[in-house]
Parts: sequence; structure tokens; C-alpha cells
Amino acid sequence: MDAAQLLLRDLPPADFASNMEHFESFFLNDEAAAAMRNQYQLPFVVMDVAEPGERPFLCCQANRVLDKHRSPWTNKCWPYGQEANESSLRGLERMMNEVWDSYKNLYYGSESIGSVYLVEPKEGDDNGGSFSGVFCIHKDTDAGIWSGIHQFQVGSPDDDLCSYRVESSVVMIVKPKTDEATQLTFSGALSKEPVTKEMKVQKAYLQSNHIENLGTIIEEIEMELRSNFETVCIPKTQTVIVDMQKEPTKFKPPGGVNPLMGMMMNSDMLKKRLAKQTQE
Repeated sequence: MDAAQLLLRDLPPADFASNMEHFESFFLNDEAAAAMRNQYQLPFVVMDVAEPGERPFLCCQANRVLDKHRSPWTNKCWPYGQEANESSLRGLERMMNEVWDSYKNLYYGSESIGSVYLVEPKEGDDNGGSFSGVFCIHKDTDAGIWSGIHQFQVGSPDDDLCSYRVESSVVMIVKPKTDEATQLTFSGALSKEPVTKEMKVQKAYLQSNHIENLGTIIEEIEMELRSNFETVCIPKTQTVIVDMQKEPTKFKPPGGVNPLMGMMMNSDMLKKRLAKQTQE
């Protein structure tokens, strides 16, 4: 499994889905495959069901139920349309999806897709109000693909403070316009170290506070990730491509001799020695 992880890190993110299929069929057991998919979830697969009340949603490990995926809009599992068990966090999940939908329309446009999934605490755990989940965003156009995931953990509120931990990753795939004979794709992945913050909350408005606080953290992270792509990754890629297209400089040895002799003949030490021999 370690070898598979090293290979996935070096292979293009655009080929992740096909590479995972190869790993699963040749090397990985079910448990290892699930662990790999949990770690490498991008780019997302979109589920679009033509049913009343449904909207397109993103498929990931957080909404996976056996061989199906749960919709955050209707709580049904597709492709079979079975009703999923109602979670104690379902009301908050609905609110987060509506807010996230407005956020993605503002920053990514109405053609983008966003989904939020909250993870039900394990039965019997004394979670004290803590929970976890993911914010997912995906945009697919003729120019390229942007997929981002923010995995978060919300701690138990303590008086007027609550701790938040957000870990974010983004995959960008660029498909520049080329002629029919040339197919060119650039892809890259960027992750940010987990961000941990303690922020103020009021127990009377706890759900609204969670949405506001998580939104503030994620907005800051996304601005930083987009800036890194724009100011570091893309300019560096352009520099490498330009250097690759330059014609190599050809070395012209002096006097028509081979390169090694040419360098020796131009050596100051050799010139001094030849001059000394001439004087003798």
C-alpha cells in the first residue's frame, strides 16, 4: 500500500480514477482500497439524478453507503433511490448545504457543484456536541476542472469557545486549446496543513455559529490556495514549458578542434606553461 501511495503522488491527478481501478484490480484488498479512496478523493464524481427535489451532488467517502451514495438534498441513496437513515445532524446538514450553495455560486458560478456531508457520531460515543464532515466543491468546464475538499472537525463547545480543525486539498486540471492532432492536459494537486482555531460561539445560536465560523476559515483557506496556484504553480509551469521549447545552445570549439582540446587550449594555466617552455 505504501508503494501505491508513492506512485499516486507522482502520477497526474487527472488520471486518478483510472489508476485507482488498476490498483484495486491488481494489488489492493477492499480495506486497503477504502483507505486509499478516503485519502485520495479528488477529482470528484458527479451524481445527477432526474428526480423531483434532487440536485446534482458529489460522490465521496463521506456520503458512501455500501455501493451507493447519499444525496445531501433528499437523503436518498442512489442509484437505487432508497431512503437513508435520518441522522441527528440532518437539520444542520441541510442548512450547511444551502449556505454552501450560495457560496459556490458567488465564487465559482452557478454551473459549479457543491456538497456538504456531516458524519454521524458513533453510537455510544460521548461526543459532547462534537462532529465532523466535509465541504466539497467541483467545477468542470471546457477549459479545465477544479475539485476541492475541506475535511473538518468541530470540537465540544466550552463556555463561549469552540475548536475547529480544517484540512484542505485541491486538484486543478487545465485543458488548453490545441489543434486536433495535439492533446495536452496539465494537472496539479495542492494541500494545506491543517488549520486549527478556537472561535466564539453562543449556545443559543450554536448551529448558526458553526456555519459562520467554518465558512470564515474555509474562505480564507480557499483564497490562499487559489493565490498559490495563480502566483506560484502556474508561473513555474509556464517557465518550465518555455525552457523545454528553447533550442539547446551548441558549443563551438575554437580552431575546429574537439571540445576537450578547445577548453584546454584556452586554459590560462596551459598558456603560461607553453609560454615558459618557449622561453626556455
